[in-house]
Formats: sequence, C-alpha cells, structure tokens
Amino acid sequence: MIVVFGLYSLPELPIELYPNVDFPVVSVLVTWPGAAPESVEAQILEPLERAVNGISGLDKIRSTAFPSAALIVLQFKLEKNSDQAAQDTRDKVFSALGQLPKDIETPIIQRFEIGGTPIVNVALSAQDIPLGKLSKIADDTIRARLQRVDGVAKVELSGDRKREMHVLIDRNRLSSLGLSASDVVNSIKAQNLDVPAGKIETVESYWPLRVLKEIKNTQDLSVLPLLTSGRNYATVGDVANIADTIADEKTAAFENQSPTILLSVYKQAGGNTTTIADDLQETIQKLSRELPKNITLNVVTDDSKYIRGSIGAVKLDLFFGALLAVFVVWLFLRDRRATFISALALPTAVIGTFAFLRFMGFTLNMMSTLGLSLSIGILIDDAIVVIENIYRHLSMGKDAKTAAKDATAEIGLAVFATTLTICAVFVPVAFMEGIVGRFFYQFGLTVAFAVLISLFVAFTLTPMLSSRWLSNSSHQKRHDKIERALEWIDFKYTHILSWALHHRWRTVGIGVGSFAFSLLLLGFIPMSFFPKEDRSQFAVDFTLPENTNITPTKIKSLQIAQFLKQYPGVQSVVSQIGTGADKKPNAARLSVILAPKNQRNYSQQELMQRVRTDLKIFFAEPGSEFSVGQLEGGGGGPTQTIQLVFLSDDREKLVQFTDEIAGFLKKDIPGAVDITTTKAKPQQEYNLDLSLLRATDLGINPSLVAMNTRTLFEGEKTGQFVDVGDRYDIRVKIQASDKQNPDDVIAVGTTKSIASLEEGLAPASIERYNGQKQITVLANYTKSDLSAVIEKIQNHVTTHKPPEVSLVLEGEADLMKKSVASMLRALALAVLLIYMILCAQYERYMAPFVIMMALPLSFTGAFGALLIFNEHISIYTMIGLILLMGLVTKNGILLIDFTLHHMQQGKSVNEALMEAAPIRLRPILMTTFAAGFGMLPVAIGHGEGGEAKSSMGIAVMGGLLMSTLLTLIVIPCLFSLLERSQNKPA
Repeated sequence: MIVVFGLYSLPELPIELYPNVDFPVVSVLVTWPGAAPESVEAQILEPLERAVNGISGLDKIRSTAFPSAALIVLQFKLEKNSDQAAQDTRDKVFSALGQLPKDIETPIIQRFEIGGTPIVNVALSAQDIPLGKLSKIADDTIRARLQRVDGVAKVELSGDRKREMHVLIDRNRLSSLGLSASDVVNSIKAQNLDVPAGKIETVESYWPLRVLKEIKNTQDLSVLPLLTSGRNYATVGDVANIADTIADEKTAAFENQSPTILLSVYKQAGGNTTTIADDLQETIQKLSRELPKNITLNVVTDDSKYIRGSIGAVKLDLFFGALLAVFVVWLFLRDRRATFISALALPTAVIGTFAFLRFMGFTLNMMSTLGLSLSIGILIDDAIVVIENIYRHLSMGKDAKTAAKDATAEIGLAVFATTLTICAVFVPVAFMEGIVGRFFYQFGLTVAFAVLISLFVAFTLTPMLSSRWLSNSSHQKRHDKIERALEWIDFKYTHILSWALHHRWRTVGIGVGSFAFSLLLLGFIPMSFFPKEDRSQFAVDFTLPENTNITPTKIKSLQIAQFLKQYPGVQSVVSQIGTGADKKPNAARLSVILAPKNQRNYSQQELMQRVRTDLKIFFAEPGSEFSVGQLEGGGGGPTQTIQLVFLSDDREKLVQFTDEIAGFLKKDIPGAVDITTTKAKPQQEYNLDLSLLRATDLGINPSLVAMNTRTLFEGEKTGQFVDVGDRYDIRVKIQASDKQNPDDVIAVGTTKSIASLEEGLAPASIERYNGQKQITVLANYTKSDLSAVIEKIQNHVTTHKPPEVSLVLEGEADLMKKSVASMLRALALAVLLIYMILCAQYERYMAPFVIMMALPLSFTGAFGALLIFNEHISIYTMIGLILLMGLVTKNGILLIDFTLHHMQQGKSVNEALMEAAPIRLRPILMTTFAAGFGMLPVAIGHGEGGEAKSSMGIAVMGGLLMSTLLTLIVIPCLFSLLERSQNKPA
C-alpha cells in the first residue's frame, strides 16, 4: 500500500526550485506625471506612510520617491496572510486619496513577489512591420494570451512603442492667437465624444441613443475648432502639427545587437515555475503558428531549465547514493538475499514519502528532494541493524523464523531509539522561526517521515522476508579476503578497546582534545549564507550620469553587449534599458546567458570577475557605475551580498558617513567589489519661478501657467482616436524644435511676462526606511568569509558613526545572522529532545549523557574535511551538521544499549563493554559507511547547483568517519568512568 500510494502520487507532484513560501509583502505604486522626487516625497510618500503605518502585523516600510512616481514596499511579519495584508493596504491607501494630489493616477497595489525576476523572457521581432503595429500585436495578442496562462501574474513589455496621435503645438502660432495649451486640450476633450445619452422608447420597443463624434484620423483632428470665447475662429491645425506616429521612446530592448520587444513573464505567488513554463512554451508555439511568418517569438531565458537540472541532479544523487549504500551492505554480508531484503527499505521509504509530500501539499523542490538524498544512507540503517542481528542469531543455531523474531525483539528498543533521535533532530528544524524556517519546513518533515517509514519496514518487512528467505546456511561466513579483513578489524578493535579501558582518562582526554581542536579549526573556515552557484547566467547593471537620455544608454549597452559576446561560452546577451519602477533612461541591465557549465572550461564566478575587471578598463567614465551579479531576484530590490542600510533625519551627516563607509569598503575589505551607495545623485534641473504679484496685475492664473507648462513639456493624454475598431491615444505636447534649450520654457505664451528660469540641482530619487531618510551602501563579495567581513564592518561602523545615524543590516548578511541564531536554537532543542527520549527509554540519566557525548566528537572530522577541501560553511553545510547530530547519536545508542543488556546479566561494566562493543562493531561500521557512501554523490557536487551542496556532503562524510572512530573508543571509556563514579564495579 505504501508503494502503491507513493507511485500514484509521484506524477502529481509539481517540480519547483524552492518550497512555496507565503511572503506577506505588498507594493504600492503611485504615478504623478511630471512631479519631482522632492514633491513626490512630501505630497505622496509622507501621507501614505502615515496612512499605512497602523496596519496590524506591519514590520518594515521601504519607500522611494522617483521622478513622476512613488513606490512603497510594505513588509509584514510572516504570520500575516498575504491576501489580508494586500486588502488592509488597499483599504488604507484608498482612504488616504483625499490627502494626495488630485492629478495622480490610480494607485496600483499588489502582492510583491520575492523572487522578483521573470521566470521566462520572450523576444519578439519582425521584418517589414512598423514598430507601432508590432507593439500592438505584442500588447493585444501576445501579452493577452500569455497572461491567460494559469499561474502568470503579469507580463511586462520593454522596447515597445505604441501608436499615438501627437498634437505638436507650435508656440509662436499659439501665442499669436492669444491661446494656451489648455485651450487645445479642453477643445479636444470637449469635441471627441462617445456619450451614452439614454434611449428612445415606445410601449413595444426601445433604441439606445449615443452622442457620437469621434476623431478617426489626423484630418479630423486638424479641422477640430478651438473653443475660445471672444476670439477669432481657429482650429487645432492652426496652432499645431498633427502626426500619426508612435509614443516617445522610454524603454528599449535588444537580443544581442538586434532590437526587440521583450515580454517578461512573472509568476503568481505560490505558482509552480516548471508547470507555468511548460504551459507558456505550448502557448508560444501555438502563437508562432498563428502569427504572420515574418514575426518571430524566441524564448531567451527560462528559469525552469535550471530548476529541472538542479532537481534532476538531486534525483541522480538519490539514485547513486542508494546504489552505493546497498553496495556497502553487500560488502559486509556478501549475501544476495540479505542484501536485497535490506535494500527494499530504500525504495519503500522513498516512494512512500512521495505520498506524504502530496498529502501535505509539498512540491518536489530542492529542500524536499535534498532531504531524501541526505537521508538515503539513514533509511537503510534500521534494516541493516535488524538483519545483521538476525544473522547473529542464525549463527546460534536458531531456525530462520525464531532468529528473525528474537533478533528483532532484542534490537527493537535500540532501533526505535535511533529513529526517534533522527526525528528529534529534524522536527525542530522544520519549525524554526523566520524565513529560513519556512524553507526548512518541508525539508525537516520529509526526512522525519521517510525515517519513520524505514522504521516500519525494518520492524515488519525485513524480519518477515528474513524468516522466509534466510536459512541456517545463510549465516555461514565466507572466508574470503573481505571476511579476513573484517576479522582483522574485529581483532584489532578488541585490543585497542582493551588498552583504552585500561587508560580511560587518557582516552577521554584525547576525545576532549579533538573537540577543542575542532573549535580551533572553526576559526579558519569561512562562513557565508548562500554558496556561489553556477546558473549559467548573470547580470551586468550599469548607469550613466544623471540627465543622460535613453539614446546614449542604448549606444553604450550595445557596445557592452558586443564586447561580452566575444567571451568564449557566452551564448547571448539580452539588454533592457529604462525598465523598473523608476524607468530611468540612464540605467540598463544586460542579462548574459552562458553555455551549460559542462561545456565551459571556466566557472560563472570566474567569468563574472573577469567581466568586472574588463568593464572598468574599457567602459568606465565619470559618473557611470557598473555592477556584476547573479541574475536572480529579491523582489525588485538590490541583490548585492552586502547591504548596509543607514538611517538618519540629518541628510547631510547621512551622506557624509555613507561616503566614508563606501571608502572603507574599497580600501580595507578585500573581495568587496561593485561598491556603490543609493545616495541620490544630484540631477540638474530648471525651476520656473513665477512672480505672483506680476501675475495678479496681469490677471493671469499661476496654476494655469503651471498646468500649461506641464502639458507642453511633459505631454498630456487628451483622449483616443478610432481606426478600424481599435483605439489609440491622442497626446498634446510642444513640438520638439521648441523645447531644446531652457529659454524655450519662458518663451511660451504668457509665461515670459510673469516667470524667470533658474538653474538648480535636485536629487534623482529619495529613499526612506520606516519613515526616515535612508542611504544603502551596496557591494558584492567575491570571497567566502562573509560572516567575518560583516563583523569587521559592524565594528568599524560602531566605532565611527555619529549618534544621529543608525545601521540596519539587510540582504544576505541579515538573513545569515537571523538564520544561524534560529538554527542554533533548533539544534539546542533537538539535543534536549534526544536526551529526554533516551532518558525515558533507558530510565537512567548517565547512559543517555554518554551517548550524547558522541555529538561533539563529530565536529573535528566535519571541520577538518571542510578545511582540507577548501570549502566554507553555508546554509547547506548547516543542514549537513544537523544531519550529523542524528547519525552519530545512532552509533552511541547501538553501543551503549547492548552494553546495558550485558550488564543486566550481572557482568561488570568493562566486561560488558568488551563483549558488546566488538559485536556491535560491524553494524556500526555498516551504517556509517552506508550513510557516508550514500552522501558521496552530494559531496562530488555534479550537475546544476551541485557545487553549492558539495560542502554539505564533505562535512557529513568527514564528521561520520571521525565520530565513528572516536565513538568506538572514547564513548566506552567515558561510560566506564561514569559508571565507576557511581560505585559500580568496573
């Protein structure tokens, strides 16, 4: 039944990279056309921050004022439901609309996706199709179809320019008639009509009535009268040139050197990436057949490829780990039937766990499959111990049925205790606090359930098959080279143990010394939270000086893309300019797609470092900044390894101190690269200073002057025109030749009589954190020991910062700090639970204490192995160390449990140890080598993402080997000493 339900559930399990975690984060985007960041901060950010500040469960508020837009990101405590958080935010924002400027656009409120990069990018290109028409196809046809795919949250376009009708006002012609831009805007709005006007009806029938006078072409708009009382008759064409054209260029996209429209597909929170990507591929194939042949759709990036490769690598680890574990069993038993009986525990436990995953709503993700691959050596342990004991009872002359029954009963308590200790280790891990706890939830429960199934198999299937398939002849030893080697090990171990028991204090001292040595080794091992992964793609972000328009940014991005394509192994470069919430025309992101890592002779990190160096040599210029990092999302926020958020109400001191910290990183932190700050760079601007007294004398409304100026220089949408059933925007603005220098601003109409133009500087953006002004110092880190670096930076900040400035850690450093603390608490709870379980089972306190002493003995091997293979401690290594706690406890239980059994027969402590330890030597070695060999594929680090997990396998294998050696010698001596201290005969 277990296998049947597991096989039934496996095809139903979706594949994902990480577990679906509900992050209660909500974003609010408010657009205010033409507004400066300082105005956005004062009139939008501050009122909205006050409005949302009282929402229950709110943890952090991060907000940014951009030109023409405000972005607020609300991060709630993890206990808050995301949908409820979004609804509470929506209620508060719309209740505060009365305090905001009247001409803002409707706020956009949505749940914020933490993995904020698109899962699929699709490039759209065509031959002999105008960009306006292609943009309409991209928006109305392709985007609409992709958004209907289940699980897709949104599809963003970059590089598109939709068709528009531009009313390009000639300032001289407008002024000669004594008119303003508002006259043109109001005239178009008043005469471009499609108004439902009720209905005509009789007793029997009715007919809807519409007032319909719509603009359909440039001629209709050109002859549209200007509604001006007391003035001569004039039309829109008399004051403006009408052009049927496309929208101004605000974004751009390129695939290598070819212009394209890029469609970036984002998944819904909780959506399954691989399923969505498959459905998208199917939809794109259908679209390619339906669209004209000169239109090409090309998937340029697809995150599901890495996910499948990564999960596939873990599955391969699982398969080969199982084969190696079974090989170890055969090596010790050299009996096909016994090996087969033991091996049955593996597929039964693994396949049965699939049913548990489906029942719990889990996915086949990195954490759940990693849990299975890590525990593959453990799953066979219980069956190994049981069948080895059955072999021993067969050697006593018992028949198979009696041997199976007696052996299982004799070893049952120890096997049950070892399984409970594994559960005691991983269940607390599953319920850790914080974000890491949400990710480890599936990992911990998967391991615990798989181990429980293996226990069930060891107590049922293993003895049942042994009683039928094994016989008295099965136990007969084969006197081959392997058996002679095992007998030699038994003989040597007996002599070493005898010597150790006669030198107990010295032996225990060796154990204590090894633990102290492991703590010394720990100081030489670097620590970071996320290991470096080779995903065959990375990003190059660059910004040009402020006030740079999109055209120079495009030229620079094409130059860099061509440069990057020259590196061997670079398959394509996808460029995006003017994207993101700020839509900055001077910012670009280049996504570099590499060949698979098995087709390259260098790692992704090596190429990133080379690119980082070369960009500074060939493309650096004053005011430009470059950053080379992983192509992965943090919800649209910064992805740099080091993120230091400095807060203060004193902006001058904040700027001065963050500049000092950036200099400190460059000078004193080796490995810190791409160092920058989010300090708003000064942007040159012109301020139109109105003389209110002069305006009053002339009867001019100052607000009308401001609105006319914004209409002319920013542009204003005044309605739509209709062409073949489709609607396109009509936009009024000044013609390009009349807005090329500052004097053009005051040369418009009545403006020159009441205004003067002043040059000034203003911040390009303003960032806030929990209501305070903030500047973040950002850097990538190319070395391994992030923990030591963060500690060094914090010490420097504490020593030198002014009292008005405070520091908040964000990003990987903050996550690592919280996660390590959470893991240590979970580990402490696990150790306590193990001790309580053992005390309850053995009804004594000293024996469980001795068993627990096997835990610190494993650290020497784990830390030593990491140091030898030049690995570092990461989140995966911590998982391995937790697993190690359960594994080494099992050896101590098997040893001490059998010793207590002999002591109950009236033997002294040392006599019991000398009889029990050699008997338990082989099952301990079998379980140790089975677990170690099962971990070998993980330690090798093959496949997608394998290099990130190899440190975990290395730590477990090293810890297992060293702890087994020490446990077999040190634990008996410690047990003997403690029993002697209680006045028991030795």
